Amino acid sequence: QISYKKKMGKDGIAAAYHSTYISLKKYIGMKSARKSDIRMEEINFSFVVGYEDYLNAQGLARNTINYYLRNFRTIYNSSIRDGFKPKSENPFTYIQTKPCKTIKRAINKDDMKKLSSLILPVHSGMDIARDMYLFSFYAQGMAFVDIAYLKWKNISGNRIIYRRHKSKQLIQIVITPQIKSIIDEHGNNTNNAEEYVFSVIKNNANEYTQYRTALGRTNRHLKIISAKLKIDPPLTTYTARHTWATLAREYGAPVSAISAGLGHTKEEM
Repeated sequence: QISYKKKMGKDGIAAAYHSTYISLKKYIGMKSARKSDIRMEEINFSFVVGYEDYLNAQGLARNTINYYLRNFRTIYNSSIRDGFKPKSENPFTYIQTKPCKTIKRAINKDDMKKLSSLILPVHSGMDIARDMYLFSFYAQGMAFVDIAYLKWKNISGNRIIYRRHKSKQLIQIVITPQIKSIIDEHGNNTNNAEEYVFSVIKNNANEYTQYRTALGRTNRHLKIISAKLKIDPPLTTYTARHTWATLAREYGAPVSAISAGLGHTKEEM
């Protein structure tokens, strides 16, 4: 399945399956030092509960545990569909795999002002990380993955028009002076509509790996900036999204407009 998803260009799902594979392999190895594989008929309710207990013992967050269990269940079901085992009692029947609600973390207006006015060394990495955070905020909480894959063809006149990587929702954003300033400073100088605006992905080789590497690097720099400015909760590429939504609501923007700006498929989200 990992190989198949990679061939289909679904690198995110392939990475999710790979991390689950590593986790399961450790669990199976713990159960029996003599083997690293498990037969389909051995996967029963007891095996799945044991895996859940193993993940709990590692001190993982509930949503992380559910993430591994969801991936495991998906692979198990796909194996059944592929004929590896007749469908019988479902070992996941009583297992909770839905994501739990978490508190969305956003920073306040004063911290945003401190962040935007902070002078950082040029070419330090922290300057670009901060500016990508601000770009996300100015661009209605644009996700880092959408910033990474943003191409010049997505810019038309005074608007950015793109589809969210996650939901495929079409989003239009007016290019404000703040957005234009960041594009002018960090954008690649090219006339090629198919080129990426920012240098997060620099070539066509293993684009997903480049994106994930840049994401980790950006979040490490943001963590340093958070400590420097004493910002709590600490900055991550994700808090920019929630900060835009939170401040927009505080300033009276209707929930429908915020939902559309975030690219949600329904207002309830």
